[in-house]
Amino acid sequence: MIADIKYGEWSGRNRALKALGEIKDESAVEPLIEFLKEVKHPDAIIALGELKEPRAISLLIEFLGFPYTRAAAASALVQFGTIATEPLIEALKNIDSSICKAAIETLGRLKDPKAIDPLVDLLGTGFFDDLVISALGNIGSPSIKSLVKALRAGNWNAKDKADSTLST
Repeated sequence: MIADIKYGEWSGRNRALKALGEIKDESAVEPLIEFLKEVKHPDAIIALGELKEPRAISLLIEFLGFPYTRAAAASALVQFGTIATEPLIEALKNIDSSICKAAIETLGRLKDPKAIDPLVDLLGTGFFDDLVISALGNIGSPSIKSLVKALRAGNWNAKDKADSTLST
């Protein structure tokens, strides 16, 4: 199967990539990482997420920066669960706004309360207030105090979004 992802026809590659993720064989991690350095293929990204190899997290975060791999990378990172929280929190500081934006959304999908304070720190910057408040809303009850804080903030966009998130 490893040879199929490197040298096979595209339809064979796609089947091989999906199978590698499904069988969860750790020996597939390195070949997948090497393949992804050459070809940014969503099926390979998903397979890597299914393998849940922590060494892959930083590479998956890089893929958040590309429109055609963003959804696959976010889904792969969510499969890691809370192990991905800290690297995603670090990604909030990334100069690439698309990576920061995708990290916010992915943290919301992870629903890890450890992300609340770093997300709140982004409020009021004006760049991602709506996304941050949505992510906090996804995290749920532990973030209510932070959403109330957004309501009291001077940013009207944040207030409207926080108000609608709290009322649901």
